[in-house]
Amino acid sequence: MNRTTSDNRMGARRKLYFYLKVLDQNTCEEVGRLVDIHFAGMLLISEQELEVDKQLDLRVMIDDVHLEHSPGKLDVQVLTRWSKQDVNPAYFVTGVQFVNVTPNQERLIGELIQAIGFRD
Repeated sequence: MNRTTSDNRMGARRKLYFYLKVLDQNTCEEVGRLVDIHFAGMLLISEQELEVDKQLDLRVMIDDVHLEHSPGKLDVQVLTRWSKQDVNPAYFVTGVQFVNVTPNQERLIGELIQAIGFRD
């Protein structure tokens, strides 16, 4: 990805209209739901706390989102940066950072932000 960390932090995260399912690519088990997204990473909510500093291969299911170049899913490699209990104690929120993002993935992330993110 051509963006620097400081560039990524200057852009606003986008809260989403609805939470998309996020799966582990290797096990196909649900990891959580996508709460918000940015070009640098995502915020997930789940019933289990995720291990910090762990690299994961995730699949965001975007079948129901009408994107111009949508393959129905967004496969990304991420690093978990932090995880904590949500305001609702039945859930945990986890911040993940994208790793090795390709130009195609970056385009899909941008389309996803535009398609289902709240406007500022």
